[in-house]
Amino acid sequence: MVEKLDKSAITTALKVILRNWHKHFVAFLAGFLCIGLISGCSDAVVSAAKSIAGFTTGKVWIEKVQFRIADDMNDNSPVSIHMLIIYKQDVYDKTAGMNAEDYFKKSDQIRRDNPNMVDFFTWDVVPGKPKEEQNIVPSRADGVGVLIFARYSSPGDHRAALADERQITLVLEKLDFHSEKTPS
Repeated sequence: MVEKLDKSAITTALKVILRNWHKHFVAFLAGFLCIGLISGCSDAVVSAAKSIAGFTTGKVWIEKVQFRIADDMNDNSPVSIHMLIIYKQDVYDKTAGMNAEDYFKKSDQIRRDNPNMVDFFTWDVVPGKPKEEQNIVPSRADGVGVLIFARYSSPGDHRAALADERQITLVLEKLDFHSEKTPS
């Protein structure tokens, strides 16, 4: 009888929990937020909690960047590369409309005007020299898009936008660059 009672009590408890799962989830989420706020990592925790709860859907999945560098890249001159993970749609829209020349002129101002709205990852690449794979760790889970700008001396947009890629290879050629999805 005791064994049957235990199973019955457990079954009843599970039914109540499943019937009211959303209340438990909200309590878990609230606890998660409190811990994050107390520990001082509020932006990342709040955005992760929002994403988990379905309040926002992150579009950014990038984790790794590899480089394939031509010996004659940029007519044998170094290239500065900026990869931006952007967390606000209007900032993304404005920045996506820029070519690399305009972006590099305004990059410091973009940084000042949008604290906590853009992650900047920057690299200087030298022609023909190998560059180590770079791990990317976004500061938040609700990115709206990724843009890459390369400072080439030749005319052109020298800009790329990423979709849902987790790993990419930046192919840096003589006059321009492009990104390729890297198999996992």
